[in-house]
Amino acid sequence: MPYMKLKIKQVLKSKFTWISLLAILLGCFYFWTKNYNSRYINPRITEARENIAVEKKNIKYYQKQLKKSNLTKTNRHKIELDLAENKSSIKEFQTLIKSIQTNKWQKAYQIIIKQEKYNLADAKR
Repeated sequence: MPYMKLKIKQVLKSKFTWISLLAILLGCFYFWTKNYNSRYINPRITEARENIAVEKKNIKYYQKQLKKSNLTKTNRHKIELDLAENKSSIKEFQTLIKSIQTNKWQKAYQIIIKQEKYNLADAKR
């Protein structure tokens, strides 16, 4: 037993033991806080925010295209339709974010199902 006490004292007096123990505890604390915070972030919200940013860029692009004077009526009409579609999808993403944040899941799931049906139809095309 005295030999065991001696080895325990040697381990406790060593600086590397305390440094490595502190590093392990800091690593565990970091991942625990990251995991704790990530459970409140819904991936659908971040995806919707990214989609809103893309749609805003598309709106700017289509508005620049509409300012060009050498467009035919069919091209102008097509761009106007795309512009209207982008604006409506931005509103849809914003309502999705609000409904998820306020826990109105029935509304959120309807929007998600509508988006997934659109993505499936787009993939089939």
